[in-house]
Amino acid sequence: MLEYVSQHYTVISITNGNADVNQVGLGKYFDFGITASLAGAAKPDPVIFNKALSWGDFQPHEVIHIGDDPIRDVRGAANLGMKTIWVNTRQQPWPGGLPADAEITQISHLVDSIKSL
Repeated sequence: MLEYVSQHYTVISITNGNADVNQVGLGKYFDFGITASLAGAAKPDPVIFNKALSWGDFQPHEVIHIGDDPIRDVRGAANLGMKTIWVNTRQQPWPGGLPADAEITQISHLVDSIKSL
């Protein structure tokens, strides 16, 4: 899935933690990575999302943010006008408010979900 996505799209990692895609062997699938410490702000703060937008010179409507946290990922990105995919592998109920543009319960459904948006 990551191989397909990285061959067809720009892929940026945004994390509130200190995860480094290069250290876990996934760096070849990502064009860039942004951590909360690098951005000076954590999701859902718009600052971290805007860092990703400016790195790739993207407009929010050109971006699909994929994440597993309905507040930090989905609402944070949607508030800027990004499309969103909620990775809900635990099949939790939506906490309320504007839902994600798409929801998947298995990561294997991600490519189809991206294509549908």
